[in-house]
Amino acid sequence: LNNNDSKVNVPAPPLNSKMRDVFDITNFNSNEFHCIKNILKNTIINVSTNRLRKVKRMISKSVSSLNSELDLGKCDLTSLYEIPELFDCLHLETLILSNEWAEYENEKWKRIKSRNSGGNNNLAFIPNEIKRLKNLKKIIIGGDWNIDKDIWERWRIKNITPLTKLTKLQYLNVSNNLVMAIPNFT
Repeated sequence: LNNNDSKVNVPAPPLNSKMRDVFDITNFNSNEFHCIKNILKNTIINVSTNRLRKVKRMISKSVSSLNSELDLGKCDLTSLYEIPELFDCLHLETLILSNEWAEYENEKWKRIKSRNSGGNNNLAFIPNEIKRLKNLKKIIIGGDWNIDKDIWERWRIKNITPLTKLTKLQYLNVSNNLVMAIPNFT
């Protein structure tokens, strides 16, 4: 920064578990702007209000009931760091984080939507803490479809390596993300 001919250097913050997102805006298009606008809005609202109270209750109920499936789609999530209690759901076998996804049934792709009615999730990172969910057999963590929409709301997950620690995993849906490489899941 220049202020009256004096320079002030402001260092970038270090990357750590508090870092929520990194956006590359060098080649920006209208879909990406819309996506970032929604993420920033949800991040600000989630941090400054108690909107995540419902999600936290859903997680608490899952822990007490030991239900093997938890659907957290359409819960306005922008980061799993917002809900650290998720990683206490050691009993989970199925975790749904997508708002909508496809399943192949009777030689056709069938569009499935989350049972929840909140705003759309849009995630960028899979935290290493996911490895605590050792009983997961199925995880649906894909971005949204582009049917009847002007704007495609892809998610921004690039690295799925943390999922390799889930040794019981049988079904993985990371569609409509920005996955850079497929790690070895053996």
